[in-house]
Amino acid sequence: MSFGTKWTLVLGSLLLPTTVFSQDINPVQIRTVTEKPDYCYQAGKLFDPEVLQANKQREIEGLRVSASMGDEQSQYLMGSLYRLGEKHPANLFAEDSAKAKVFLSNAAIAGNYQAMAGMAEIELKNKNYRDAMLWAQVFAHYSEIDALKRKDTGNQAYQAYLLQRIMQFTNKDKKLYSDQVFREDLLNFHASYNHRIMSNRSDEKKKAEALKYASCLNETKSGPGTIIEMVSGPNINAGEMTARKMKSPGYAMFLLLIDSKGNVLRAITVDSLPDASYARALGSVAKRLRFNEVAGPEIRSAYLPLSFDDFSVAMKKVPAKK
Repeated sequence: MSFGTKWTLVLGSLLLPTTVFSQDINPVQIRTVTEKPDYCYQAGKLFDPEVLQANKQREIEGLRVSASMGDEQSQYLMGSLYRLGEKHPANLFAEDSAKAKVFLSNAAIAGNYQAMAGMAEIELKNKNYRDAMLWAQVFAHYSEIDALKRKDTGNQAYQAYLLQRIMQFTNKDKKLYSDQVFREDLLNFHASYNHRIMSNRSDEKKKAEALKYASCLNETKSGPGTIIEMVSGPNINAGEMTARKMKSPGYAMFLLLIDSKGNVLRAITVDSLPDASYARALGSVAKRLRFNEVAGPEIRSAYLPLSFDDFSVAMKKVPAKK
C-alpha cells in the first residue's frame, strides 16, 4: 500500500457533547439546577490554555473521578495529558509515561483507538519495540474497522508512518523481533480483548452511553442547536500552509468551539501524535472547517480527530510464495 498527500477528516461518533461521565455508575439525583455529580467536567475549560490552572481544579477532579470509574474517554484524556506533559498546551500535569500507560492502556482495551496509538508512541519512545509494534498493529486494525464503517480513508498515512518508525528498529534484530512473535502477540491480544472492544464500539453501546449525558448537562434531551454537521473542509491553500510546518504524517484531536453560523471560533488541542508539534500545525486547518448553521447565539462544541500526510510513506508488499 502506498499513501500520498491527502487530508483525512474523521467525523461521526466523536461529535458529541464534551461533558462526560462514566458508564459504570448508578443514577444520581440532582437536587438543584446547578448541582452536578462529581464525575462531570467541562472539557472546553479543562483543555483551554487561556484558563488559569487554578480555575480548573473542579474540572481536573471531575476528570479524575470519571477516569477512576472506568470511562474510557476520560481515561484517554488523562493518559494524553500525562503523555505530553508540559508540552501539552493545557500543561496540566508533568510528563509521566508510567501514569500515561495506566490510563491509555485501560482506555485502549475498552475500545479507544486514539489511546492505542498513544500507547504505541510511549513504548516506541521508551524503546520497548515489541510492545510498540503490538499497539501499532492494534491501532491500525481497529481504526481501519471504523474507517470502513464510515467509508473513508481513516488515518492510514499516520498508521503507516508509525509502523515504519518502529520497523527501523525491529528490523535490526530479526531473532528478537520476528514476524512470528508479532503475529502471536496480536493473536493473544485479540483473544483477550477483541470482544470487549467491538462491544464497546457498537452503535447500540454508543447510543446508550449518549443518553447518560443528561445528568452532567442538567438536561433531559438535546435541542436542535446541538446538531453538528460539517459542510466544508480545508482547501488546497490550507494544505500547502500545513505542509510547510509538517515534514511527516501527523494526527491530532481537537475540541472545536463552533458559533451559530458554523464558523470555528477556536480549535483547542486535546491530543497530538507523534508529539505536540503536530497539533500546532493542524490547528490552522481545523479553524478553516465550516459546520451547519443553527438558530440563536448558541456556541456548540465537538471533538474532531484530524490527520494530514505530506510525506511519502509506503508499506512494502511481500510477494506471494509460489
